Amino acid sequence: MIRIGRPLNWLLLATALNAQVAVAGERPEVLLYLANETAPLPAAKENLDRVVGWLRSSDEPSDRELAGYLVEDVSIFQESVDTEMAALKRRLTGDRAAILVTNRLLHEGVVLVQRPNSGAGLERVPMKLPVSNDVLVESSPLIDETNLDAMLTFAAAQFDPKQYDFVVVIHSHGDEAYAITPRVALDSSKFTRESMLARLHDAAKTTQFFERAGVTTQSLLDHLAAQHAKNAFTVPLLVMHSCHGNLEKLPESVRVALVAAGDGEIPHEAVNYDQVLAPPFTSFSEALATRLTPAPFDRLDPETIPRRAWLARLRSVSPFIPLLAWTVVAVIWWRRRKPTEAVSVL
Repeated sequence: MIRIGRPLNWLLLATALNAQVAVAGERPEVLLYLANETAPLPAAKENLDRVVGWLRSSDEPSDRELAGYLVEDVSIFQESVDTEMAALKRRLTGDRAAILVTNRLLHEGVVLVQRPNSGAGLERVPMKLPVSNDVLVESSPLIDETNLDAMLTFAAAQFDPKQYDFVVVIHSHGDEAYAITPRVALDSSKFTRESMLARLHDAAKTTQFFERAGVTTQSLLDHLAAQHAKNAFTVPLLVMHSCHGNLEKLPESVRVALVAAGDGEIPHEAVNYDQVLAPPFTSFSEALATRLTPAPFDRLDPETIPRRAWLARLRSVSPFIPLLAWTVVAVIWWRRRKPTEAVSVL
C-alpha cells in the first residue's frame, strides 16, 4: 500500500513556511526556559519503583519493555536538560536576559536569572513555591497550575513586561491535550498489582502515561493570556518541546508557537542550543523560529493553524486514499471498455 503520511508531513511544513508572521517585536526579549524533567523525590521514587516492579512481574513482554522505558526516562530526561542548560549557559552573553527553571532547581528553592549588562551572569535567585502534599507535584512543581502561574508572575516581577517580551520554552513530557505532564502520573497506592495491570490492558484506557495529570495546553494558553491581561505579558514565541503537541488557537498575546512536527514524536535531544543560539542572532524568538523549523518543529500562527488542522484530518484518512484511487481507476476502465458485439446465430 502506498504511504502518503510523510509527503503530507512535508506538505504541512511547506504551507507553514508560506506565511511568516513576524515573531520578534521591538522590545528586548527574556528567555524563560521551563524544564519539567523527570526528577522523582523519595515519595515519587517509591511510587515509580512500585509501578516498575509490577510491570516487570507481568507475563506480557510489552509491560516489561515499558518498565525499562520508565527506568531509562529518569536518566535520559535529566541528561537532556543538563545538556541544554550547559549550552544555554555558554550562549547567554551578558547582554541577554534569561530565567532558567528546572524541577531540580525548584527542589533547591532557586532559579537562575540573568539581567542584561549587569556583569553578574546567571544568578541563583530564591523561588519558593507552596509545599504540596501531592507526591507528583512535589517532584514536578511545574505540573501544578498554581505553581506555573507563580512562575509567570515571578518572571514578570524580574523583568517588567512593559519593557520586555518573553520567549517561553517548555521542555516536558506531553500529548495532544497536555503541555506539561509527568511521565507517570499514576498513584500506585490506589491500586493493587492486578488492578493496575488490568487498567493498563484495558484498550479503552491504555496510554503510555497510565494516567494524565498536569497543565493542559489550553490551560497554559489561558495562563499566558491572563498574565497579559494583568501584566501586559507578551509572548512573541512559545516553544512546546514535547511529543504530540497541538494548538487549535493562539491568544492574542502569543504571536507564534512551535510544536512537534509531522507525526508528533520529538526526541529530548532535538534542541541543540549551541547551534540554535550560535551568533549572530538578533533575538531569541527569531533564532528559535528560524533554526528549529521546518524540523523538528512546526511553526504555527493564526494563518497556519487552520492549514495544519486540515492536513491532520487528511492524514487521518490517508490509508484509504489508495483504495479509493484504485476504485476510481476501475470504474473509469469499466465505463470505457467497448462492449462485445453480439454474434448472430441465425
